[in-house]
Amino acid sequence: MENGPNNKFNNYTNTEKNTHNEGYIKRYSSTFKSLINNEIHKDPDERSRDFKALILTIIIVSILIFIIWKVPFLHDFIFP
Repeated sequence: MENGPNNKFNNYTNTEKNTHNEGYIKRYSSTFKSLINNEIHKDPDERSRDFKALILTIIIVSILIFIIWKVPFLHDFIFP
C-alpha cells in the first residue's frame, strides 16, 4: 500500500509545502531587509521620535497591565 494513491498525494503535498515555505521565507527576508534599509536612511529626528513613541507605548502598556492585575474587579473579569 506504500505505492498507492495516498503516498503520491502525501509526497505531492509535502513538496508543495516545502516550495511554499521557501518562497515565503525569501519574501519575508527581502521585506525585512527593505524595512531595515528604510530605518537606516531615516532622518535622525524621525528615528528619535519613533524611539520615544516606542518607549512611551511600552510604559503605557506596562501601567495598564499593572492596573488590570492589581484591581480585583478587573482581574476577575478578564481572568475568570
